Amino acid sequence: MAQTYLCVVEQGDEGSSWGAYALDLPVSATGASRDKVVRLLRERLALHIDWLRADGEEVPPPTTTEAQHRAELEADEAPEISDLSRTEFLLLEPVSFHAAVMVLERLRWKAGLSQRQVAERLLNPFKLDQDRARLRAVAAALGQEPGSEPVDRPA
Repeated sequence: MAQTYLCVVEQGDEGSSWGAYALDLPVSATGASRDKVVRLLRERLALHIDWLRADGEEVPPPTTTEAQHRAELEADEAPEISDLSRTEFLLLEPVSFHAAVMVLERLRWKAGLSQRQVAERLLNPFKLDQDRARLRAVAAALGQEPGSEPVDRPA
């Protein structure tokens, strides 16, 4: 079982945005819903831990407790920080991931490419050196059986 990390999830002032962060790792997420920021934060925990291990660094164990962090927040002088009515503390476990895909993700990140840029390179119809295996992998990732009729293009 993976370690769980204490995380803070907060609803924005207007109620239409959410933010979350881990207390023991430099990981955060923002989004339009609580579920989305929790999902993103679990993914980012997994990415950060994987990158630490890939770089030969030690993964810090979770050490901060809810009571410690709550006391720090309550002691803060800023009124918006000391109001914990929109703050939730969760113990989150990093998500599981496909190791080979994670290697590709690290390479993409180190190359400074967005996922969109990678997709555009893979799906460029004018790039004639793409082999069938790569195109089949893209089709499978899109939920299309290789050799079946393509789905209609969106309008």
